[in-house]
Amino acid sequence: MTDPLPTVPYGSWPSPLTAGRLVEGAAGVSEIRADGDDIWWNEQRPSEGGRYQLVRRTSGGNRHDLFPAWDHDPDPAAGGDRHHHEQHGSFGAGGGGDIS
Repeated sequence: MTDPLPTVPYGSWPSPLTAGRLVEGAAGVSEIRADGDDIWWNEQRPSEGGRYQLVRRTSGGNRHDLFPAWDHDPDPAAGGDRHHHEQHGSFGAGGGGDIS
């Protein structure tokens, strides 16, 4: 026989699902641009500390990240600061892969 579940106040029951777990693989997509046969977009990545990555999909179907991978948990002793690594704002795509 299993033990009955404990009675707890509304909204305080234990759960293996956390807010972070729910969104860890979800990427926000915005600012979609076409450049000939290529498509560019800005992608927010919760799994990387919420940073933004500019992504390009070529006419051949390959995806390319414009910026290198980022350590979103820098060593404070090394003088790292996550605010210096975030990418924000609009961009323009045009002219065979040129970004402005």
